[in-house]
Amino acid sequence: MKRKLAVLLLAALLLTISMATFSGCVDEEPEPREVELELINPITGDIIKSGDTIDLPTEKTYIEVRIKDSKTGRYLTDNDLPENTIKDSYHVQLIILDNDGHGHYRRVYEYWPTKEELKSESYYGSYEMQMSFDCRPKNPQNPREFQRKYKMDTSYVKFYID
Repeated sequence: MKRKLAVLLLAALLLTISMATFSGCVDEEPEPREVELELINPITGDIIKSGDTIDLPTEKTYIEVRIKDSKTGRYLTDNDLPENTIKDSYHVQLIILDNDGHGHYRRVYEYWPTKEELKSESYYGSYEMQMSFDCRPKNPQNPREFQRKYKMDTSYVKFYID
């Protein structure tokens, strides 16, 4: 009887030690989540899909990009990002494409360009918007302790301007 009890206690002790050891190896931090970047048509408010033709808006129309959590389908807001605003978490580059689809000119914009601005550049008729997202604050207080909630992402949308 004493022998069975000793074996049971030893087995329980080994099991407890094993569980503690293996659970210490498990990463408790969740993996950063995927996002989807959506370029918004400045005239209609719809999502611009590759191949769409759009009209350019009036001068000083802000380029809007929506950031959607791929898992939940919910659009991110300023409250979802550490020390950031949605506007500060992404940047866009307009790329003018030649007839073969090669990018020849890149420019960072905050506002949609006007037709006059684009006429001053070599005009080919098709464009691509590069959207890059990163939710990491520019100057985190504790860089080593920062836990990324969303993955960095870069997306492209090819479109035409009417």
